[in-house]
Amino acid sequence: ANALAFDFEKLGIQYQHFFREKNVVPFWDRAFRRLSLGFATGAWHGTRRLLEGPAMGELESVDIVHLHTVADWFDVPRWLTALPRQMKVVVSLHDLWHLSGGCFVYDGCEKFSKGCRSCPLLKFPANMLFARDEFRRKAKAYRNRHVHFIANSGWLEQKARESQMTSECEISVIPPPVNFSVFRPLDRSHCRRAFGLGQDQLVVATGCASLTDKNKDTPGLLKILASVKVPHLKVIIFGEGKIEVPGGLDVCFTGPINSKDRMAQLYNAADLFVSGSKMETYGLTFVEAMACGTPVVGHRVGGIPEAVLDGEFASLCALGDRDAMSGAIASALLSNRRVSAEVIERLKARNGSGAVASKLAMVYRAIAG
Repeated sequence: ANALAFDFEKLGIQYQHFFREKNVVPFWDRAFRRLSLGFATGAWHGTRRLLEGPAMGELESVDIVHLHTVADWFDVPRWLTALPRQMKVVVSLHDLWHLSGGCFVYDGCEKFSKGCRSCPLLKFPANMLFARDEFRRKAKAYRNRHVHFIANSGWLEQKARESQMTSECEISVIPPPVNFSVFRPLDRSHCRRAFGLGQDQLVVATGCASLTDKNKDTPGLLKILASVKVPHLKVIIFGEGKIEVPGGLDVCFTGPINSKDRMAQLYNAADLFVSGSKMETYGLTFVEAMACGTPVVGHRVGGIPEAVLDGEFASLCALGDRDAMSGAIASALLSNRRVSAEVIERLKARNGSGAVASKLAMVYRAIAG
């Protein structure tokens, strides 16, 4: 956000960032959220929240509001209804939540195209009521406000056009920005020492926010890595939680990494970054790893093929093809190649904050008239 703000200023756009204070969540809001999630069996949450969003008085001089990930903050439909009519609205799509009845991870369910009349993620009788109500509330608010949506990939744009909620809305595709002043090639020997890694080891980096996240499938990835036959293999995993490690696999857990500088060190320390994720609307970690010069291996799902430049430094395999994944990992490790400067420059031209800010500015000016 700060990097974009700097580029917006150069483009003549004043930018103010509002965010929820993490520790400022009233008891009743937490209790209300926990009650609604008690009906969910998967990644689902509704719009109804007791915590207030940015006050209307704070937005007096604002021409456009741009919402990102706000579902766990305030009641989006109610807040949009209260906005002054002249204020334009842009909503970024990072997942399915803004175009569905409450789910945010795509698992093949297409019910959002029909209005989410029933939801496989909710228990009876909530499955027949909650998702439909959530879909109706959001759809009404978005249509009344003539929201302009920004998808982070062409894949997600297509899903938005299939949804009854967003199919008639304006939708642009703009990839997420990467801070290339942080995610860049560094001294690999220094980065390896920072994580206690040997210089002769073949290092695979992987991880996510939660290692028990079923969609990320880190346990499944470790089973694949256990079958990779290369000498001196070391796996370094970042993220929260505990998972079982297959016998014979040399693994180091770093725990959560909240510093981008530290994350860049980890990418640089690795010979390869691998993700076992079953679905990503874009795949930002792949871009960050490649920006550091580290080749990547993952699944050809969702928006990942758009994020990586599949080929010389990125190998994508069909979901479920463990032999292909194992072979791609072994091949990448043994080739001992780093992402070329030319490819990194292509990533900068697409995901650099200046490029992203320019595309966003075009959208803002178009809807402002």
